[in-house]
Amino acid sequence: MFSVLLFDSHSTFFKANWENQTHNPHNCEGCTMAASTITKVTVFLSCEGVPAPSSHKKLCVSLQELNGGGQVIANTTTLPNDMEIQGSSKIVFHTPLSVEYFFETRQFMRVLVHEQGQQDHPLSHATFQMSHVMTSRDLIKIVSLSYPAGATMTITAVDHSLTREDLCSLKFRAEGFEEGCFSAPSPFFVLFRVLNTGQRVPLHKSDVSKSTCDPTWVGMPSIRLAEMIGRDLNEKTLDFRCYDKGMFGDSDLGHVMLSLNDLISASGQVPRVKFPLKTGNTIITGHLSVESCVIQHAMTFVNLLSSGWQVNMVAAVDFTASNGDPRDHRSLHHMNTETPNEYIQTIRSVGDIVMEYDSDKMVAGFGFGAELPDKRTSHFFHLNMQPDPYVHQIDGLIAAYIHALSIVKLSGPTYFAPTIRNVLNGVRQAEKDHVYTILVMMTDGDICDMDDTIDTLVEADDAALSVIIVGVGKECDFRAMVQLDADDSTLTSRKGRKSRRDLVQFVPMREWAHLPPHRFAVEVLREVPTQVERWAAITGITAAAV
Repeated sequence: MFSVLLFDSHSTFFKANWENQTHNPHNCEGCTMAASTITKVTVFLSCEGVPAPSSHKKLCVSLQELNGGGQVIANTTTLPNDMEIQGSSKIVFHTPLSVEYFFETRQFMRVLVHEQGQQDHPLSHATFQMSHVMTSRDLIKIVSLSYPAGATMTITAVDHSLTREDLCSLKFRAEGFEEGCFSAPSPFFVLFRVLNTGQRVPLHKSDVSKSTCDPTWVGMPSIRLAEMIGRDLNEKTLDFRCYDKGMFGDSDLGHVMLSLNDLISASGQVPRVKFPLKTGNTIITGHLSVESCVIQHAMTFVNLLSSGWQVNMVAAVDFTASNGDPRDHRSLHHMNTETPNEYIQTIRSVGDIVMEYDSDKMVAGFGFGAELPDKRTSHFFHLNMQPDPYVHQIDGLIAAYIHALSIVKLSGPTYFAPTIRNVLNGVRQAEKDHVYTILVMMTDGDICDMDDTIDTLVEADDAALSVIIVGVGKECDFRAMVQLDADDSTLTSRKGRKSRRDLVQFVPMREWAHLPPHRFAVEVLREVPTQVERWAAITGITAAAV
């Protein structure tokens, strides 16, 4: 019998005028990390050109981690209908295989074809990256098998995931309320989202259904999933509370805690799924049913990639004097022959991931806060000192940084706005070519144009742009960077306009210095898929539109 094993180990940017290692990267000992955007996809495999097995043999598929000790992720079955031979040379496997895709890490995959029980003696193999599948048109990637000549494996991914930008429309009914002394109750409900702090945030208040023990309420307006769910769809974050509208005040008819999965599972079931409504003393007063729970899917990060969008990186390096004289070993720009400085470490670890989504491997690099050879202090200049800021690959970017460091003088002050504003101008043009840009700004934390920077970031909330600020240095003050991250409060411009999304992620490198470089890259990039999906929702971008 034959088997196919799939092993799992763990971008064009805009050409504008710039003059003006394990499968789950979050298994991280010794660190605390918020949940990443995990895309659960279903993978189907078929091969072409592989000799069909004889009647008493069968091809199977197993998924294993390449760098995870051979841990099996999923297997196809050996049921009669699992494998289908089509024509003279195509073999199709019908068993769906579940894979978790992470944008922020490199997932190397290898397919081994072998007889059952002979995994150490494969007949053929192929290697690819999961990111290459996710960026392929319609999520279909064809790779060459090593044997026989001309044989191929087709990998097809299907994205079934929900996104926090999806919209949920709900319709409820209840039954079994008791009549009062003079009439039936007049029920209405309030749906709350319960936060981790215990605070209840009202999501919707229904109309009153007058004089009925079995109310059916009008459907609710659509609500973003981000406003409804917690860590996942199974967390009971929704508090349904029902009241009787009385002449002298409202009385409690009971409540129930629900998860989004509870609502989805109960929707449209026959017979109806009934959730008991209980008062504080646990007396059941009636039952709640879900007439309908409809999810309207927004553009997902995977949709964007498979529709032909590129994800590209721009790097900006802080050359202000607060970094220290590069000749001093204490300087953040000091070149150590044994250990790269934190600027180079950031460029390498983040760039290696993002370059997988860049088709031409050209990346733009800039600097700010330096005195140039012409004695002019610049707050935005090309890192390679050429009219065209583009260099090839991450090695070219690092070389440009090292060259710039040798000919400029560290100066100041630290201004972020000129860099963000110039990059934003390019982003507006790049959107027309289906390019989403990640600006990685590396700095020691001092910033002298906070108001201008906030104004520019608020202006950019509808641009295809994420801004990642990496704080380098162990003794630096990063309080201003935390403010720009805006996890706890919305950025507001001086004109009073609030940003419609969080497009900034701040990561202090000192908190990740003791961990492998890929762990740092995971933290830096983990918010990007969510930021992309929020941007698509704001701008109305859909898969059909691209």
